[in-house]
Amino acid sequence: MQRVRAGVRSLWQSAFLRQNAIFFAGSVLVGFVNYIYYPVLGRLLPPDAYGEVQAVIALFLQLTILLTVLTQVTVNVVANYQDEMHKQRVVFELERIAAMLAIGTLLVGAVFSWRLKQFFQFESVVPFIVLLLVFVASVPFAFRSAYLRAHQRFGLVSVANLIGAAARVLFSALFVVAGLQAAGAIGGILAAQIAAFVYAAYYAKKLGFQRPNSVRYLSKPSFALVAPELKYALFVLAGTMAVTLLCSIDVFVAKHFFDPHTAGEYAGVSTVARTIFFLTSPIALVLLPAVRLRRPAAENRSLLLKSLGLTLAVGAPAVLVCMLADRLVTGVLMGRDYLPFAYLLPVLSIAMLLISVANVIISYYIALRKYQISSIILLSIGGTIGLMWIRHRSLSDIAMNLVYSGLGTLVLLAIWRGITQIQTITKAGAKGANVTINRRSRI
Repeated sequence: MQRVRAGVRSLWQSAFLRQNAIFFAGSVLVGFVNYIYYPVLGRLLPPDAYGEVQAVIALFLQLTILLTVLTQVTVNVVANYQDEMHKQRVVFELERIAAMLAIGTLLVGAVFSWRLKQFFQFESVVPFIVLLLVFVASVPFAFRSAYLRAHQRFGLVSVANLIGAAARVLFSALFVVAGLQAAGAIGGILAAQIAAFVYAAYYAKKLGFQRPNSVRYLSKPSFALVAPELKYALFVLAGTMAVTLLCSIDVFVAKHFFDPHTAGEYAGVSTVARTIFFLTSPIALVLLPAVRLRRPAAENRSLLLKSLGLTLAVGAPAVLVCMLADRLVTGVLMGRDYLPFAYLLPVLSIAMLLISVANVIISYYIALRKYQISSIILLSIGGTIGLMWIRHRSLSDIAMNLVYSGLGTLVLLAIWRGITQIQTITKAGAKGANVTINRRSRI
């Protein structure tokens, strides 16, 4: 018993594992409340309307790639910059650029929303307009949450996310019951973003997040100030796009090539499988600020291995449950309407575990600014899109495409890692040989 207590104490004394435990516990609670959103709406809405909500949320994930990129850059800047004033200026300019792009997206999206309505077979353009408003409202919350994560205040981040998750379920349910259908479900997300922002803004300000005195919100952005981070931002964009695409492209493909009812039923099962990704994603978020450019390579690799171990420890049991009780899990979480395609849950859960592992590895190299993996990321994106375009005759094809894409991404990363290791060993050997030759020439 004493050995067990001593082991638990030693694990808790590890700052990295402790932060993972705190953020994971908070994220599980947040994920549970967040997940309630889907079965609640699945019971309040008919499958075709639920399919619309899932398609809009999948589209929102693509829009938030921009926010994810800029907030990951923010985390990296706050964690590695030494000059406090310069750090604040860079973060402020990044937020202003994000706000400008979000407002521009709102205006353009409002003009072309009717094309989206036709492409995804929606009944109205209103859900798309509300979605774009949610995107604009997400900017201030995203940056303050990133600032808290950069300072490794994961408890505060979890509380802010919990407020947003609870508000999303409450307001969305109320709006849907009021008869607003898919637009009401998305409107609940808008109200939740505002509620979460109020909490995160208060604590971020206490930690030092504020507008620099010499800059105004409505002044012209200083692109020169953030120019050194643009290359890194593009790198983060590619990595984030690859992971987000892998997680949500199946819903887009099903929504486009199948009738609304079938696509809605598939979206419900896909939602269940994505729980695995949502459970493990906090591990990558903790890894990002923990990996430092100035830290020894061995210490950074140790953090990566711990993160991969935690990902498998959390994700593998969930996959096993989905494989052994696919109908039970689908029925409990989504309802009987989604049982016709419950047989796809084992395949989709395996795909989500592979994508979760890829997410941790890509996040690690993003934190270290290893631009060399950009080609692998682009191959992953292109390969996934091409595979979905070629193979979409059945929903089983779409599900298996995710497995092939996730596995292919991991294989490419492993090959790249092996090549770089060989190159490192070769260079070290050549350097040692040159030193020996120099010593002999001196003798």
